[in-house]
Amino acid sequence: PLAKGLGVAVVPTFKILKDGMVVKEVVGAKFDELLASLEAVRS
Repeated sequence: PLAKGLGVAVVPTFKILKDGMVVKEVVGAKFDELLASLEAVRS
């Protein structure tokens, strides 16, 4: 499965991919950290 292939051990785990590569990862329900990570990748 996809989760196992990406090494997800904790739910929720957010992996942000760019050009097929994981560039950021947020583990846990950390909304502010997730938003900051998304903004960082978008710019």
